[in-house]
Amino acid sequence: MIAADSFHRGTAVGKAWLGALILALAITAIGLPVTLAAEPATRQVPKPAVSQPPPPAPRQSSSPPVSARPQAQPRKPAKIKLQRNGKGDYTWDLTGENVDELLQIDRRLRKAFIPQEEAGPGR
Repeated sequence: MIAADSFHRGTAVGKAWLGALILALAITAIGLPVTLAAEPATRQVPKPAVSQPPPPAPRQSSSPPVSARPQAQPRKPAKIKLQRNGKGDYTWDLTGENVDELLQIDRRLRKAFIPQEEAGPGR
């Protein structure tokens, strides 16, 4: 019994070390490309052996950083709740943000589910 406990404890410690090693490698693998992708102004570049005049300072643009710009929100699709009553007729509920899109969907549904005799003239 004691030998089995020590064996399981040993494998648990081994798994913990393996997990820590994998985590450290993952952090390193993610951090290295991020560091290399940094702007040249923030990256440390080794200085050349021959002394040269320093390069001119980069001009700062007045545009806001990319992360501060508003992002385009994706349009939510219209939702259609189609129901059939006891007589076999169809009704539907439309919800959405774009009124023109809702009207277009309603026209298509009327054309598909309502016979032309019932629709009446001008519809």
